[in-house]
Amino acid sequence: MKTVTLLGLFACAIAVFLGSCGKSNDASNPTSTNTTVGYDSDVAAVQAILTANSITTYSASDLTYFLKTNVNGAYRITEIWFKNKGVTIIPSQIGQLTALKYLTLDSNSITSLPPEIGNCTKLENVSLSNNKIATIPAQMGNCVALVSCDLRHNNLTSLPDGFYNCVAIQSLFLDFNSLDSLSSGVSKLTQLNRLQLANNQLTKLPTSITALVLTNGITVENNNLCPATLPQAVSDWISRLYDNIPWKTTQTCP
Repeated sequence: MKTVTLLGLFACAIAVFLGSCGKSNDASNPTSTNTTVGYDSDVAAVQAILTANSITTYSASDLTYFLKTNVNGAYRITEIWFKNKGVTIIPSQIGQLTALKYLTLDSNSITSLPPEIGNCTKLENVSLSNNKIATIPAQMGNCVALVSCDLRHNNLTSLPDGFYNCVAIQSLFLDFNSLDSLSSGVSKLTQLNRLQLANNQLTKLPTSITALVLTNGITVENNNLCPATLPQAVSDWISRLYDNIPWKTTQTCP
């Protein structure tokens, strides 16, 4: 596959973002009059991500993973789809992407997220499955537009209380981590309809979780939960979500 050097990459990157190189999107090509400081900052943020991960040669066609669109008359980067690219570091400059709506970085080797991600308040969909993330910054709770968050197959042991300020979230995927508990703040996620907690190390769940309706269900298999130690209200709530199958039949206690 033909590759370009980093200098060539950003020469082409500008062309891609302006719609003249690689895959285009729904926005028409901007003129020089609507190149904005915000857009320049977006391009610099993308450059920082690539530089931080020592990506110096790259397929020009892959630049289309950084997509632009017209936001209120100004061109901004709104989507990043960067799966399985060997990314290990998300630099603080990601906070410059204030128009970003989709952040997809599955199957990389990311260990943490910077607090500046909280500046990305337009984020609607975050997908970070199959990484090595051990902590989530509390500032992520500033992403109040977040609807779906996929953190499966990481190294999380807990979620910060601030995360539960993402009250618009509807789908939360936390399977295959090392979570041992959830904060009572989970009850603030009143729009949540799908919660996946299977294959963690949960020993308890807060009684407040029973306030969640979860119309699309919950998964809690392969944890350390036990009806004998769970509050009865929680045990009954789980049973209802498992189509009224008694909780004791879905969990093997230690």
